[in-house]
Amino acid sequence: MTYLFSDQGRLALRALANRPILYAFDFDGTLAGISHERDTVKLSQSTYEWLSELAHRIPCAIVSGRALSDLASRVDGVVPHLIGNHGLESPLTAPAMLIRAEHVCQGWMQRLGTDFAQPLKTDQSRDAPHVAERSRFPPRQAGREREGRVGAVVIRRSARPLRSAAD
Repeated sequence: MTYLFSDQGRLALRALANRPILYAFDFDGTLAGISHERDTVKLSQSTYEWLSELAHRIPCAIVSGRALSDLASRVDGVVPHLIGNHGLESPLTAPAMLIRAEHVCQGWMQRLGTDFAQPLKTDQSRDAPHVAERSRFPPRQAGREREGRVGAVVIRRSARPLRSAAD
């Protein structure tokens, strides 16, 4: 491993500084906090100002698991490049691709609601796990990271790629 501030790391940084670089940031948990109230999350004023200044100097993007329309409303044009839904949604994504992805996600949602419902149930003292609307999973929640990993392992061990009627 090369440490960033070692002599070798500093040489690598100098080499990168002379090339065009896109600075891409995640939204939830990086630029903005993670909250149980997902709809209230926004950039702090200081982060907005910092990101605005950076975006005026160098190319910047925000990549998020949020829907592109949701992300855009939360960053108010501070950077010119937004990518939503874990990389699926961008201004360049073909409408046919979005429709296909929505159909695949609907199949996953159906399977999550039936095949995987029992293994993902929790005891009555905790909030029952749920699947977010429109095929978007809830963000990491404070204190529930381990629970989310367990649920993901159960799904991963059982899930198989879905085939659409067009395949």
